[in-house]
Amino acid sequence: FGAIITVFFYLRGRHAYISRQLETERLRLAASEGERNKALLQRLQAQIEPHFLFNTLATLDGLIASEPKQARALLEKFTDYLRATLQRTREEKGLLADELAVIDGYLGVMQARLADRLAWGVDVPLELAELPFPPMLLQPLVENAVSHGIETSETGGRIDITAKRENQVLTVEVSDTGIGLQAARAKAGHGIGLANVRERLHLLYGDAAQLDLYANQPSGVTARITMPCQPR
Repeated sequence: FGAIITVFFYLRGRHAYISRQLETERLRLAASEGERNKALLQRLQAQIEPHFLFNTLATLDGLIASEPKQARALLEKFTDYLRATLQRTREEKGLLADELAVIDGYLGVMQARLADRLAWGVDVPLELAELPFPPMLLQPLVENAVSHGIETSETGGRIDITAKRENQVLTVEVSDTGIGLQAARAKAGHGIGLANVRERLHLLYGDAAQLDLYANQPSGVTARITMPCQPR
């Protein structure tokens, strides 16, 4: 009887020890995965389209001698954009309004380059602009619309950014009247920014968020993000 009691307490203690070890290992792995995801998110947030930067600098170089006033205006817009972008890439959280401020600076630079070939509008209610929104998540969609839709079109086009909320789901759309989905897909490099956005959405929200593309009529593309109103 004494031997049975001894074995019982030994096994119970052994079970408790193994359970503690497993829980410690689980927490260690969870922390390691969390740090990995955090580092990946920061890397994705910090990506800036190099072609945009180089093209803007090249445009400035060409305008300085021929159109100094226009070059100064472009430089001011470019400075505002870089200031807003660098601040956002250092943040882990933010508001939709912060993202719209970055986009306003970017589109201001692009309009200085494209003149009347680019028009845009933003229709986001104030209460939605104050909702949490991951940094640098919407900008790649706008860059994609400009680079692959508007800039490559002979006549240019328009970009509209809208947001709405149904229950606890936030929907944000970037719609353009550019060259269209099939023509844009045929161009080299198309899709890198979209893959970036999809990866970040998955890391942040899992299956609760997604990015979809739709063809517009008569031309253009709509990129639609659906996500929870509050971060998971």
